Amino acid sequence: MKIGGVISRAWAYWLESVTELRKVVWPTKQETIQSTIAVLAMVFAMGIVLWSIDAVLVRVMAWVVRQGAV
Repeated sequence: MKIGGVISRAWAYWLESVTELRKVVWPTKQETIQSTIAVLAMVFAMGIVLWSIDAVLVRVMAWVVRQGAV
C-alpha cells in the first residue's frame, strides 16, 4: 500500500467524520444538566444499595467465621 493512498483515505475519513458531526443534534444545556443530575442520582442510589449489601455480607461472614471458631 502506498503512503499517498493511506493519506488520501485518512483525509476522506476525516471529511466524512466532519460531515456526520454536522448532522448531530446536540442536546441543549438544560437537557445536559437534567441528564447529568439523573446519572448522579442513580450512581448515588446504586452506591447506597451496594454499600448496604456489602455491610450485610460482612456481618454474615463475621458470624460464619465466629461459628466455625467454636
